[in-house]
Amino acid sequence: MFTKFILDAYQKDLDWLINQRSVPAKLKDYLIVLKKEKAAGSSKLKAEAALPKKIRCVNSKNTFNMIGNNNNIGNIQLGDTYSASESSSINTKRKANDDFEEITKTKKPCQSEFEGNTEEINSILGKWNKFLENKENFHPFSPEYHHVIRCGKTVSYRPFLNKELYDQHVSQHEEKEYPLPEVCMSYIDNIMNQHDLKKYRKAIRNVPEAEGEDEDIFLFVENIFQAIYNFHTTYKDIHDGETEFNGLFLFPFLKAVAAAVAAEFGAAKTDFCYGEVCLEAMSTQLKALNMLIDGRNKYNADGLIRMYGYKNLEILLLETSSYFGCSDQSKSKFDHHKGLFGSLAMIKTIADEYQYASITTFKKVKVIFVHASDTTVCLWSMSFVPDESIYELWLEDILEIKPSIDDKLEAIPNFIQFYWKTKELLKQTSRIVMELKKEHEATLIKNMFKKSSDLTSLSTVVNPSILRLIEDEDKAGMADLGPVFKSRGE
Repeated sequence: MFTKFILDAYQKDLDWLINQRSVPAKLKDYLIVLKKEKAAGSSKLKAEAALPKKIRCVNSKNTFNMIGNNNNIGNIQLGDTYSASESSSINTKRKANDDFEEITKTKKPCQSEFEGNTEEINSILGKWNKFLENKENFHPFSPEYHHVIRCGKTVSYRPFLNKELYDQHVSQHEEKEYPLPEVCMSYIDNIMNQHDLKKYRKAIRNVPEAEGEDEDIFLFVENIFQAIYNFHTTYKDIHDGETEFNGLFLFPFLKAVAAAVAAEFGAAKTDFCYGEVCLEAMSTQLKALNMLIDGRNKYNADGLIRMYGYKNLEILLLETSSYFGCSDQSKSKFDHHKGLFGSLAMIKTIADEYQYASITTFKKVKVIFVHASDTTVCLWSMSFVPDESIYELWLEDILEIKPSIDDKLEAIPNFIQFYWKTKELLKQTSRIVMELKKEHEATLIKNMFKKSSDLTSLSTVVNPSILRLIEDEDKAGMADLGPVFKSRGE
């Protein structure tokens, strides 16, 4: 349905151009040929429609190069203002590219040498831009096709990235540790040392007296233990559908995460909503592009954490791929890419909402994508990297679910650490969003009598592809698109 919409729009655009008197005869002849030719494959056409209208890169002088339809390049210094005519020339509308050649399935990953003598080409920025501009090497739904670098300490460069450049990028990534506070260690140790179910439950309830921040820490850890105890003692078949996967291993933990963030940042009003809930960020972006057809084509997520105190902004997305233990790679990889593009819509919506905040603050934003598949839960973060003019999908952590109580000595610490890290990342994101709002409002107050077009806007800088994948139309072949995780010794 969505592909048909794009094809119809493509044909209508060709008809409109052909009927324009101002179009030169030679160009009309070419457009007529295009109209008669078979349109591109559905995946290529859909991906092209999702691409941003303007391609932007940041050079070593901290200047954005805005490339227009006529390939004229204009520089905008970060923090500078520009005229209304310049502003309108770099708006957020998209266009489809003219190249509609189908990608062959046998195309090999590009491992070519990077050539060029300029300082920019020799930088990692120049290398990424040069590498990613070769779209013919990538599947239309791959992250690379849309300037997203998927990476992490345990994520392989395969199937499409250049190993040398990828390793250089990963080595420069600063990964922060989130250790558990020492104050809760004795409480945890006491629970871990219980071997009787009744004593196990009683130890969970035996929370030490505490106040302030320590009280919030104990409450979070207690909630995590309660959720673990529930799946340790359930009589349900844990493999009985996606509902049980979510209900036992995901929803209670993410609810605890949202509550813990809300306890620290009351104004944020974070809360977890679940059960085929609409990702409003995707609807907002599709509507802006006139691609939300009669309210259809909505993105339904398994769960979301929203900041209800801040425009209901979505900062965590959950996708669960079928039942616990399901090894369907096609389904898993589709959901991974669906969530990836959902995360891009989330980060774009934050940029649009607080568009007059600084890029320095915005680059710290990480929206979280939690993907549960088979027996694992992957914790990904999506962020904008202005120094490289790309989006980075970074694997923060992986949780291997071991549901048996016999494995509790290994499994419980992993659960606690995984969801503690999730909470800390959400706290950081909430804090940054709150700071973005302050900067946005301060800019408006400072420039209240100036035209909005005279202000530098994050909306023109943060402008990713907006792509809503539909399983029935788009799942075929996605099992080959990754992510691929490193084998031992790699």
